[in-house]
Amino acid sequence: MPETGHAKNVINFSQMISIISSLGSAYHPNNPLISLTNLQTKFTALQTNLEILAPLEAAETLAINERGAAFKPLKKLVTRISNAAVVSINDSLFTDNLLTIVRKLQGKRAPEKITEETTAANNAEPKQRKSSSQMSYDSQVANFFELITLLKTHGSYNPNENDLKINALETLIADLSAKNSAVVNAMIAAKNGRIARNDLFYNDTDGIQVLTDLVKKYIKSIYGANSPQIKQLTAFKFKKF
Repeated sequence: MPETGHAKNVINFSQMISIISSLGSAYHPNNPLISLTNLQTKFTALQTNLEILAPLEAAETLAINERGAAFKPLKKLVTRISNAAVVSINDSLFTDNLLTIVRKLQGKRAPEKITEETTAANNAEPKQRKSSSQMSYDSQVANFFELITLLKTHGSYNPNENDLKINALETLIADLSAKNSAVVNAMIAAKNGRIARNDLFYNDTDGIQVLTDLVKKYIKSIYGANSPQIKQLTAFKFKKF
């Protein structure tokens, strides 16, 4: 997602270059790294990088939002599927298997049998227990696919409601899987873009802070530490993210 701090750094870098340009021939460092030409080239690269990254981050946000919207109705749908299956199929083993998958999709634990041991454990000092919830999007896709596979094993599951039929569920799982994969791909692209940005902006060789520090030291060598010229430059703050 866009971070305004990086764009602000680019704006400040551009304004620093404008101040340097106003110095005319007085600004002629022997270090090519902070020559006016090199600084202008660096600014162009910074600006271009943000322009490339912006649509990647926008695509990432869009993919995440679309996936969230697609998965949101899944819990209610699974409840309807479960009820339809239980009504259609009188098979205790099938029902147990079905409810196990349904609980996974709804992030619920299986009912715990009460024994003397569990009562004693519950009365003892509380301990953190690992959650049995499998609500990551990857898990939801895998568990929903498992649910459909189970339903297909029993020919009696054939509800009248079109959106509960096997072909509709298979179309849905394909869509959910595709949207989940789209998020993964978009996140990888955006992450790689951010890595490239951070390297360009903040590396230890010619990153923004390295260059501005060198420029300020050079300006101090020309005009002095308390000069108006250096005060102009120190007004610009560059943050590393």
